[in-house]
Amino acid sequence: MILRPGGIIQFDLSPRPVVAKATRLAELPAPSTRDTAPAPAPVAAGPRGHPAAKVAVGKETIERMIQHSETKVRRTRYVAAAVVLLVVAACVFGFYRLRNAGLAGSR
Repeated sequence: MILRPGGIIQFDLSPRPVVAKATRLAELPAPSTRDTAPAPAPVAAGPRGHPAAKVAVGKETIERMIQHSETKVRRTRYVAAAVVLLVVAACVFGFYRLRNAGLAGSR
């Protein structure tokens, strides 16, 4: 059979697959008939019973967080580079050891 551009290939499976059941749709609950406002979130009490103030993160804190993250990435790169160098050194050492053992055995 020669395929040409625009040709159609047909497959026939034996036995033919069983047709799957139609997808069922989930039923949504009926919308409520009353509009109610959500209850306010409880406010944590600070010292002496006063409401706690929002805690903001300062610019210096963000800069320290970024610097800490960069330090971790740099440390990970150094460790990965050291592991790669150790693997390469072990491979080179093993290659030369096998090569020298092969030369000593042939003499």
